[in-house]
Amino acid sequence: MLSLLTLLLTPPALAGQLVPLYEGPLIADGSSELTVLVHAPGVAVEDRLKVTLPDGAEYIHARALPWDRLEITFVPPAIRQPEDIEIGLRIRGDLDLDETITLPLLPPVQGGLSLSLDPPRVAAGGD
Repeated sequence: MLSLLTLLLTPPALAGQLVPLYEGPLIADGSSELTVLVHAPGVAVEDRLKVTLPDGAEYIHARALPWDRLEITFVPPAIRQPEDIEIGLRIRGDLDLDETITLPLLPPVQGGLSLSLDPPRVAAGGD
């Protein structure tokens, strides 16, 4: 919420700069969709968008929203350690812009389960 207030109160000097808006960690497990909002001052709903993702990432959709926002949905590749993903954005219309945004990705939590049983205390064939 604080980041949204900051964006609303910043001067128009940020025009043309793309600012990703997301809450919490972005988990890259290779199968879950991630949706990221991007504050793009000057973008209009009817502007054309082109999204470029790195190899291994699956593009779902991108669209311009009211109030200078873009919505990008994609499936990042599965990772084993934290890394950044670069997303290229080309906007054509009222705003002509070619920018790259960087998003930090975290790997999913890895865990395991093991089960061990003590030897039986009852002799076979007995009651």
